[in-house]
Amino acid sequence: GDEDYEVRHFAEEAGITPEQARTLIKRHGTDRKVLHEIAESIKGQ
Repeated sequence: GDEDYEVRHFAEEAGITPEQARTLIKRHGTDRKVLHEIAESIKGQ
């Protein structure tokens, strides 16, 4: 559905997997700025 598109789009933008993206959105909500900061720290690991 729509949410899947959002998740995939964010995952691609952020360079993380859709699974990681879905988990982040569940945990932290949908604030793009927050999500991108967290994604950056995940990628750096």
